[in-house]
Amino acid sequence: MRSCDGENIRGCRFRNWGSGECLGFDRTIGPPAVSLDANNAIARSCVGFALFARGDYDGALVEAERALALSPNLAAGYWQRGNTLIFAGQPEKGLTDLRTSLRLDPRGSNLALRLFHLAIGCYFSRAYEDAVEAANNAIRAFPEWPQSYRFRAAALGQLSRTEEAKVALEKAIAVAGRIRHVRPWASAVVPVGRPRPPA
Repeated sequence: MRSCDGENIRGCRFRNWGSGECLGFDRTIGPPAVSLDANNAIARSCVGFALFARGDYDGALVEAERALALSPNLAAGYWQRGNTLIFAGQPEKGLTDLRTSLRLDPRGSNLALRLFHLAIGCYFSRAYEDAVEAANNAIRAFPEWPQSYRFRAAALGQLSRTEEAKVALEKAIAVAGRIRHVRPWASAVVPVGRPRPPA
């Protein structure tokens, strides 16, 4: 049985687990991990991640809140809550938590994803200049990550900077064509990619 730790959760999403295993994590590994130690903040955060991946934002928020109540300095807990809030229609609150996560763990192994979600949060907040800046930061740190180029292109389009948006989109297509794992990852997050409208 795989353990409930941040490395395996990231592996679920990006490396060695299929989307079926990832989306079933909250039912197969999460409950036993939490039943072994209900005060394990990492286990709670892991279950929250799996619930988020399924599109259960309410459940993900409950688990992220539990994780943070158990460990108030858990970067993964802030990342999970912030990420969920962004897609649950509260991007401004989510951005605050993402920034806290980055402050607590500025070099974590999921840094590319956190920087990318910062760009998404800015975009969903309609702060398009900030979204371009956040996407640029993600691109500088991880130039082979095509998703950041897509949100950069979208934000530039919203700012009517169409030529720059076209270049960014062409770059996203070129980078995505060189990476084999992008397609399975993208298909695993289709339900997550549709945020709730702002409250």
